[in-house]
Amino acid sequence: MFISVFLIPVIAYTQEKGALGVEFSANRNQYSMDEFNESVDNVNSNSSLILTSNEFSEITSGMGYGLSINLQLSDYFNVGVYGDYFLGKSENEFMYISGGEFGTPIDTSYWTRHFEVNSLILGLKSSFFISKSAFWKKYDWLSNVESTIDVGVGYSFSSSIFYNIIKDKVMGTGKEINKVTGIHLKSQFKIGYIISKNTHFSSIGLKIGYQYLQTSQLKGGEFSYFFSEENAPRLNFSGLTAGIYLTFGK
Repeated sequence: MFISVFLIPVIAYTQEKGALGVEFSANRNQYSMDEFNESVDNVNSNSSLILTSNEFSEITSGMGYGLSINLQLSDYFNVGVYGDYFLGKSENEFMYISGGEFGTPIDTSYWTRHFEVNSLILGLKSSFFISKSAFWKKYDWLSNVESTIDVGVGYSFSSSIFYNIIKDKVMGTGKEINKVTGIHLKSQFKIGYIISKNTHFSSIGLKIGYQYLQTSQLKGGEFSYFFSEENAPRLNFSGLTAGIYLTFGK
């Protein structure tokens, strides 16, 4: 995979002079967190907390932010390194009733249970410029429009963060961070408008694609306050992505 994404374009096009470029992006991502959401729902359902909303809030999507540094090897290809950061959140409100036994007063407290998932990814990428093809150049009205296909492979450092907030007590029950890793694959189509031909500010556009990232299993049992060893899920950030990008340089 690393060979196909990174080395082949380098070998084929190193005879041409390169130029550096930087790309910033922001995306809205869909996540395939069914396994994670089911595990959270099972634990919540079996707890002594009483859900005060109609249904559990689940993590199904979230924002993503990216930065890449690219080396232009020819008119048709560039290669580079990228860093992506994804996150998603869920929040559920409960009440907890205690007391009432042996004449003790009944006390009701209100809880908010928070879950956050995130992933930091570092990897290699390669881009093919459709807009540099002979077909594209036939049409003058496309001269300021760029079109690119990106592929990338990386390694993720992901985590699940869990904490409670007891509203009326102005306190929480601590925070648990559960860390895992995984392999990230992505492919996306980009289309943008070339603002300037110089190396200071190049283009702005839209991107849409698909990413795959399923991590190893979260820690459970003695390593986790929330998940038992049998109920510990994996995080799955796989899904469609769509967003905007801004490129400086080539």
